[in-house]
Amino acid sequence: MRRALFVLSFFGATVLANATTQAVMSCNQIYAEVETAGRILKVNQLKAHYRQSLAAGDCPDTFRRKLGRQVATAIVRAAEEAVASGQSLESQESRLTDSLKYHRLWQVLATLGDIAKRRQDFVTAAERYQQSLDAIANETETRKPPAANIIASIFKKAETSRLLADSYVAPPRSRTGKPTGLGALRVRGFKPATVAIPITFGPDSSALTPEGEAATRDLLRQLQADGSPDVTLVGHAGGTHPQSLSEARATAVKQFLVKAGYIGKIDTVGRGASEPYAPDDPSDYSERQRRRMDRRVELRR
Repeated sequence: MRRALFVLSFFGATVLANATTQAVMSCNQIYAEVETAGRILKVNQLKAHYRQSLAAGDCPDTFRRKLGRQVATAIVRAAEEAVASGQSLESQESRLTDSLKYHRLWQVLATLGDIAKRRQDFVTAAERYQQSLDAIANETETRKPPAANIIASIFKKAETSRLLADSYVAPPRSRTGKPTGLGALRVRGFKPATVAIPITFGPDSSALTPEGEAATRDLLRQLQADGSPDVTLVGHAGGTHPQSLSEARATAVKQFLVKAGYIGKIDTVGRGASEPYAPDDPSDYSERQRRRMDRRVELRR
């Protein structure tokens, strides 16, 4: 099944420089040739122009970012054309990854997440989807965000992939240290009501595994970065496990956080197996994977 890339449009003027020129051009020289080429530039030409802008000492960052976005857009356009001609989306993965050197387009990151998820590489999928959310949240990288329902869809894919990942995938952080991705309070127009966290426990036990402790420590850092708000932790045991086990697991997470110095109020609730997890697309996952998603702790702010 072919998954279409988002159609991306060029923005503003197109920048032209002579790709064969070895001497460093000034930013004014690069910009002076804008009107000459329009949209006829090839990807390799655009890459050469971008390298020239990096070497030119008089190019402002805003100009370089704009040109970098144009390079990334041209690379994506080439990938779209390849897919339209019958090549698989997976065959374009390296090309799409290359575009990230020039600009982080949230659409590209989400598409790379889809590719990784399709091959069951849930660690990479969770990373890519969260990077997409991070790019959306960054108003410099994404001037006009997608609709809230699209952000919600990417968030759900990130959450589902992280529940299935073989190792814990932490949320990315902004330059100021604030958690983004699945750790963000809000992503532009979208505010998640709950976040499912893959905190793991021993079999039929409320004892945290080493991976569960790592996830809980990361949760502590996220909540402290948000100002230690009052929260509710909801335990889900899944399968035939009793509600009491899910309650004990939520309490174990609370005790870990309190012992580590968390000062906000923490309420705990156990749901047992009464609320199975709803993934982004149930048909994409096996019964075993869906059972694994059911075993989780949800954060409600």
